[in-house]
Amino acid sequence: KMFGGKLKFKKGLKKPKVKHHKKKKPKDPLEEQRKVMERFQREVLGVKEEEQLCGKKRKREEEQPEYETQSVKEGEGEILVSHTTVHGFKTRFKEVLEAGDTLIVKNPEVKEGEDEEERVKISMVLSDKSMGIEKPLSFVPKEKVTFKYQKKPVLKEEEKTFEDFLAEKKKERKREIKEDEKKKYTVVEVREKTGMWGYKTKKIKVKGQLSREEILDIRAQAAGDKTGI
Repeated sequence: KMFGGKLKFKKGLKKPKVKHHKKKKPKDPLEEQRKVMERFQREVLGVKEEEQLCGKKRKREEEQPEYETQSVKEGEGEILVSHTTVHGFKTRFKEVLEAGDTLIVKNPEVKEGEDEEERVKISMVLSDKSMGIEKPLSFVPKEKVTFKYQKKPVLKEEEKTFEDFLAEKKKERKREIKEDEKKKYTVVEVREKTGMWGYKTKKIKVKGQLSREEILDIRAQAAGDKTGI
């Protein structure tokens, strides 16, 4: 019956509930494997949660490239610095340095106890005796001075896994097989006459390794067969 615009059921009757079936998302096998590994490390190995190797945070950190700082070395020869230009005397800038490296010069004007060395990045290397720096030094050397330099950081080589080792061995084996196959046959190029003036090159595959004399014999035989000798 209808009362006040609202639908009501007779006594003993209930409004049927509509069931909404939720679609289950397919499980990610990699995610499941990660969870199993985390549980194993936590419960069996006693590894703390923040130290777990398969954690997402740890994974992101591992994906970031690592750089290796280079050591400071003594420069060869002497230099004069004018604003952002460096002039070298008996130097080998082009051979040793590049943009991004650091030039290190001792400042004779600093007080005792302060940092005597001033560092500035190299912006360009023009020749063995001329290069540019990103900004002027805080002092102007009045005469030629010695210098040091530090190469820019280099990307650390990733540690090779056992899978990488196997992949390299597999590639190496393929190369060896390919080389062995080449040794089993010798390809001899023979010229054949086509028409009145033309020639074409034909490749003949012969089993085994042939000497120069044997190759010449095959070419002579092929030429003789064509001319009817």
